[in-house]
Amino acid sequence: MMTLMDAGDAYLQYLIVEKGDSSKTKESYKEDLSEFFELVKDKKVNDLSEKDLECFISYLSKKGLKNTSIIRKATTVRGFYSYLNLNGYINVSLIGFRLPKAEKRLPDVLTYDEIEKIIKAVDTYDIDGIRDRCIIECLYGSGLRVSEMTHLRIENVNLDSLFFRIFGKGKKERIVPIDKEERNWIIKYLDEFKKICGHRPKIYLFEKIDGSVLERQHVNNLLLNLKAKTGITKNITPHMLRHSFATHLLENGAPLREVQELLGHSNIKTTQIYTNLSSKTIVDKYDEIMEENDKVSK
Repeated sequence: MMTLMDAGDAYLQYLIVEKGDSSKTKESYKEDLSEFFELVKDKKVNDLSEKDLECFISYLSKKGLKNTSIIRKATTVRGFYSYLNLNGYINVSLIGFRLPKAEKRLPDVLTYDEIEKIIKAVDTYDIDGIRDRCIIECLYGSGLRVSEMTHLRIENVNLDSLFFRIFGKGKKERIVPIDKEERNWIIKYLDEFKKICGHRPKIYLFEKIDGSVLERQHVNNLLLNLKAKTGITKNITPHMLRHSFATHLLENGAPLREVQELLGHSNIKTTQIYTNLSSKTIVDKYDEIMEENDKVSK
């Protein structure tokens, strides 16, 4: 009769040969299986049951592991069970077996002070710097997705009426306002662009001198450089600026439905996460104030 260790080794070899998983993945799975084997101890392979997997999840939970870790380890063992079923070693149906739900993590947002630091850190002495300032303004000032911004056609920029016509996910169209500061920088950027490129037709708002689309990687690199210049410890991403835009709107009393429309969310439940972020920011601010009051009273 095949031992658990032999079955585990066969499964890990299967993952590499048949599935093409890396040796690093194999080591991770090996650790998960070893922990499971330690729990079921001297059980024979054909004695494994759904109850053993349930006990493993309960054991991991009692150890205080986060749901993400529990799910990963339990998924490894579930895959092991599937392999054993496939090869006729066991007959355990896991249809309907549910793993724990992953915790919903709130996305990070930037504070008003951090936004101000990022804006001030952009060097606007040349056309590249002016363009980069416009990029920050569009990501935070209008809450655009980075792909929406890089593919924003000049014909969909209305600087007189102060709005962008955006075609988001699923080509869904929406109108997004442009604030006056954003407008001023866009005008300055277009003026500088015209000085360098003459009257060459401009297709996209943000494009290279040769007319090609500005890559997403340029925006990522820009934010990495600004993170280093400002000393901000958060992992600044284009989407974080979008998150910050939505959160700050709600903090200032914007209705949830309006924020949904501005972001282009098809489901309001996606937008509701920002109400949690907004509440968390308020609580954090309250805690800061109370700490300061405690210091003063002492």
